This record gives sequence, structure tokens and C-alpha cells, in this order.
Amino acid sequence: MPAFVLSHVSDETLMHDLTALVTTDREITAALLAHIAEVDARDLYRAAACSPMFAYCTRTLGMAAEVAYKRIRAARTARRFPQIFDAIVDGRLHVTAVVMLAPHLTEENVHAILAAAAHASKVDLELLVARIAPRPDIPESIQPLRPTQLDPDPVRSDVAQLDPDPVRGDLFQLALTPAPAHAPERARVMALAPDRFALQLTISGATHEKLLRAQALTWHKVPSGDLATILDQALDALLAKIEKRKFGATDHPRARKARSSAARTKAVDPTYISAAVRRAVRERDCDQCTFVSAAGERCPERGGLEFDHIILVAHGGLPTVENLRLRCRPHNQHTAELALGRDFMCEKRAEARARRAAAKSAAETETETETETETETETETETETEIAAAAAAAAATAAAAATATATATAATARRWDAATVGA
Repeated sequence: MPAFVLSHVSDETLMHDLTALVTTDREITAALLAHIAEVDARDLYRAAACSPMFAYCTRTLGMAAEVAYKRIRAARTARRFPQIFDAIVDGRLHVTAVVMLAPHLTEENVHAILAAAAHASKVDLELLVARIAPRPDIPESIQPLRPTQLDPDPVRSDVAQLDPDPVRGDLFQLALTPAPAHAPERARVMALAPDRFALQLTISGATHEKLLRAQALTWHKVPSGDLATILDQALDALLAKIEKRKFGATDHPRARKARSSAARTKAVDPTYISAAVRRAVRERDCDQCTFVSAAGERCPERGGLEFDHIILVAHGGLPTVENLRLRCRPHNQHTAELALGRDFMCEKRAEARARRAAAKSAAETETETETETETETETETETETEIAAAAAAAAATAAAAATATATATAATARRWDAATVGA
């Protein structure tokens, strides 16, 4: 069996091997950075007809431009502060973290910064950098996008335009420069300073019109038309609407008669979760998935949360506060697989996908039928209109011919009368 086909490997072995490979990868990464740093320091890349080291990594070693950029910068930084190699080996830092921290490390602060950055996510690292080196707010700007000519080698040119030596470029500038025309547009959020963020995104013409409309309608409260303030108010309204629908959130919950949880649910569908129960579960679980691993680590996910029945509905579980918990979609599915079996859940998901596909196909067919009917109706209407127009034209032609005949007859009669009088 091929070495990279692992379907026969048990779950325990697969997880063990993956952990071992990650450990090995960290050790190799640290060794790779050390070699890059030494080759760079000795200028050995020149003998390979490359200058600078970036060209050697991309042309000779075959690294992608962005990979070479990160590794060279991380290697140079680790050579200055060798404790970074140990942090990479034991998993406290990764290459991206080193690149983000590089411009701010000094002999005086390196230990404190590396300790604060240990095991930090990219978002946490951005916040750390913002605290270390706060930046001013960027100016508010809305600009129409203009088509630009694609570069023959877009990846290389994108890196090169940062700086003649891209490895010494500014990451902040990289994050806020407009995306190249060949790349998909996506929103970017960059921490500038504590509690200050820069937002860059592309919006449609319709969204721009809504933005202008919002500025006009909120002029009495926000006369400056400040986009950050309007966005904040719009998000407040959106969150209130979504939280009310999903969690039953309200500032004025209705008072309910004191009844036991079981009594309240007997008369209702066991899959129906009342607003009061949704509010209580959400408050108790703090808007976070409640799944806890065997090591005692709670899932940090806060997006796509669902209400999970501890005792399944199929087993008589009721929609009460005590029997419900928040779970993210993957962990909700994981719990169901443990309780009902993976094969059973896969079968049910396949059936659900088939139903959705059939419903979508039926809807598309219905839409096509309606379109064809409308087209036929329009064609019949156009045909009837054309026939009516042709009939009207024929009638007009006949009337004109009759008029012309009558006029000619009258003229002939006048000439005859004149000739008779002359005789």
C-alpha cells in the first residue's frame, strides 16, 4: 500500500504519528532557518549566480516567494536572537510569529516579548505588536477600483514592490497595500494600537449606496458622516436582530408562570426551544462551545453555535435549560456520531444532502418552467400585436387606396363636366 494512503491506520496511531511529525517538523524548521541564516551571512548564494539571498531561495531552492520572504527574515532574526531557535523547536513560536515580531525585538525586550508571544495566535500577535508599537489611525477613504494590468509574474512582483530587498520590507505596509488585480478581494483587519483597528474591504455599488443613505439618515446624530461610527451603529442593530432570532435576546423578557421544566415542555414539540430557554443557555455557556477535550481544554469556537440536546430527542430528551448546551457545528456532529454511530450519521447527512439537492433542482425546474411560460406568453403577445399591426396596416392601405380611387373619380367627373360645358 502506498506510504501516503493512511485509510488503514487506526485513529490512535494516526493521532500519535501526526503529533510526532509535527515535533519533527519544528526541529527541521529550526535547522532550516539556521542553515539559511549561515548561508546568508557568508554570502554563499553569490557563487550560484544569485543576488540577493531571496533570489537563491526562489530560483535555486524552488521556494515560493512568500515562503522565502518569511524564512529569510525569520532566519536573520533568529541569528540575532538565538533563543528563537529553541522557541520554534518546542512550539512556542512559529515562523510567522518571528516575522511579525522581528522589527520590534531588541536586546532589552526580547525575553519579555518572546514570553508574551508564546503559543499566541496570529490575532493575539497583532494585538501584541499594536501594544509594543502603536500606529496612528489611517485616514478614512472610499475609492473606486480601477482595472490594472496583470504582471507576468504576479507573486514575485507583489513581494518585490514592498522593498528592493523584500526580506526587509514592512509587514504593516504589506497588510494595508491594495490587493493585486489577480488576487481575490478580501477584507483585512489590522491592529493599529490598543483598541484601534484598521479595516480595508471592497464593497459593491449597492452597498455603497446603502452607506451613503445611512450617512444621510444619521446626519442629525453623526453630522460628520464618520464611517466608523455608522458601522458601529449598524453592527449594534444587526447583532440585536440576530441575537433576538437565534438566542431570544430581549431587554424586556415576558414574565412566565412558575412551572416545572417538564410540565412546560409536555405540551410542545420536543425540538422547539423557547426564547426563555435559549436566553438562559446562552448566558450560562457564555456564547462559547462547551465541548471539553480529554485533556480538559474547552473548545474556543464562538461562531456557528447550535443548541445540542444532552439527552437526545430520540431518547426522550426535552428542550430544557438543564438538557441543552451550546456546541459548534463540528462538535455537535461529533457528539451525535458518538451517540448514534458514524455510519448512521453519514447516511443521514447523505439523505439530507440528497433532499436539499432535489429541492434545489425542483426549484430551478419550476423557475425555468415559469420563465418558459412567461417567454411563450410574451411571444404570443408579440405575435398578436404583430398580427393586429399588420391588419391595421392593411386596413390603412385599403383606406388609402379607396381614398385615392374616389379622388381620381371625382377629378375625372370634373374634367368631363368642364368638357361638356365647353362644347
